[in-house]
Amino acid sequence: VRDIEDLFFSSAVAAITTAARVQGYNVVLGHVQSSADEAVALSEVLQAGHCDGIILLGDLRGQARLWSDLKDHQTPIVGLWQGARAPRISVVNVDNRHGIRLALEYLVQLGHERIAFLQGGRTGDGLERRTAYVAFMRERALAVPDRYLQVCANELAEAAAAARRLLALDDRPTAVLASTDVVAIGALKAAWRAGLPVPAELSIVGFDDIRLAAFAIPALTTVRQPIEAIAERAVSQLLTLIANPNAPRRSVVIEPSLVVRESCSAPLHLITDRRKRRLA
Repeated sequence: VRDIEDLFFSSAVAAITTAARVQGYNVVLGHVQSSADEAVALSEVLQAGHCDGIILLGDLRGQARLWSDLKDHQTPIVGLWQGARAPRISVVNVDNRHGIRLALEYLVQLGHERIAFLQGGRTGDGLERRTAYVAFMRERALAVPDRYLQVCANELAEAAAAARRLLALDDRPTAVLASTDVVAIGALKAAWRAGLPVPAELSIVGFDDIRLAAFAIPALTTVRQPIEAIAERAVSQLLTLIANPNAPRRSVVIEPSLVVRESCSAPLHLITDRRKRRLA
């Protein structure tokens, strides 16, 4: 796993462990943590023959040493959340484009036009979600100023800092779409610190639907990834490769869904206009 501290990946590890046990397998967990030393440790595990197969969680294309070591072994591999440009291995990805469009369609239907994007990390999924955001906004002839595109580490504090930069703009957005729930929750904190009530003055949408999303205040509207289904598909693909190493490598794309909770509403100016019309 790329980052075991990531709340989404920790849920994914739990789901994969459950799916593997149903099939009679145990899971050995390795934390790459962007370290070449971890790649060496993985190589030693493979040489010892402790693992029948490998599931890679997260975009690890930047780990040259890791991939070099993996190429020297015949151990079957399945990658999750690798992005569309994953190496030539079997992969299970979520449909990032569809998920982003679901979120943006919802915000536009509410009346939002000034929608910013907070990108957590520079991984394949984050880049794909940003690309999908830009494409949708241009398709709808909605402005995408450079200042509306903020990139930060996929961490709560970094996300809050990036959101503060957005909220300090003279033409601040009325809605923020985050590439992950972690980033969205950081944005919730930034809005609270800035005295901007969510969703009355700022709508926020996340991506992933981690468990914490439903318990945020307000509860977070987000794009849900079906983690259990993804985990089951990954384990199934890996067992197929273990049984038949010559089986063709497959790329599976899982569709997400939108979970509407409490963090979005129509923009404040639209609500005000409606009230004025009612009073008139």
